[in-house]
Amino acid sequence: MVCYHQSFRGDPIERTFFAQPGAENMVNHIYFSFITLTTTGFGDLTPAYGPGRMLAAIEAIIANSTSFRWSLSLSAHTVDAGIRRDAGPEAPLHSNLFGKGA
Repeated sequence: MVCYHQSFRGDPIERTFFAQPGAENMVNHIYFSFITLTTTGFGDLTPAYGPGRMLAAIEAIIANSTSFRWSLSLSAHTVDAGIRRDAGPEAPLHSNLFGKGA
């Protein structure tokens, strides 16, 4: 999980990460990261400047691609289980998408 804490940036300019005043504590940074990773996006905390917004966007893209891959993997497993049930254990696997199967 990416943690958006001020001290990790190493920026000597005093700038807060969040646009909301008083939101600069570790719990809010972890909460914001979790909400971004799950692509919920309540909108109660928002990044205040460009690099923070880009970091949040990159984290959301990574989360989306990961959940998409998990979804494909689960679908392939479900299809393979149905084929094995209907056609027997010698049936070819269709989960070659991730390097598994025959």
